[in-house]
Amino acid sequence: ANVDSFFDIFTEVDAQNLLCDICDSIQADIDAKQLLIDSINDDIDIAERDLALLDAEIDLYDEGIEQAEKALDTLRNPKDYVESEGRHYDSADHAAMQRRSANLWNAYKAGKLSAQEYSDEVAKDFDDPDVARELEKIKKDLEKEISDSIKAMKKNKKEAEQDRKDINA
Repeated sequence: ANVDSFFDIFTEVDAQNLLCDICDSIQADIDAKQLLIDSINDDIDIAERDLALLDAEIDLYDEGIEQAEKALDTLRNPKDYVESEGRHYDSADHAAMQRRSANLWNAYKAGKLSAQEYSDEVAKDFDDPDVARELEKIKKDLEKEISDSIKAMKKNKKEAEQDRKDINA
């Protein structure tokens, strides 16, 4: 062959396959281990995301439980009140009266009360005997709703904490 430059020598040389059977086997093992490592890293990423979501969920339950317990305490032991003409009206009465008003409005919208009946009921004073009995029932219902809500949040929090333990196991 006619060689005019140094580079001409290498263009005419056939490079032999430098990998051997042992090297191919080692490379296959390395590739398999790399796939396993990638899969484990993906699992770790998923577990970390799940843990972050569970932590956020647990924090929300803690906040909800705290708020509900405060609301329950306020309902049971109202601190805010007004007195006028010998009548005592506290925050629990106010909450019950709001619920009563909402119930009346919903009954009116559903056609269970006429406009006149709705107007008559809304005009009743909170110390009217019928209204007072209704407000006491509403307070008990509110107390039960809040207590049930606290129990449910505590149960859900416990389940989320167990899920967190299971992921960490």
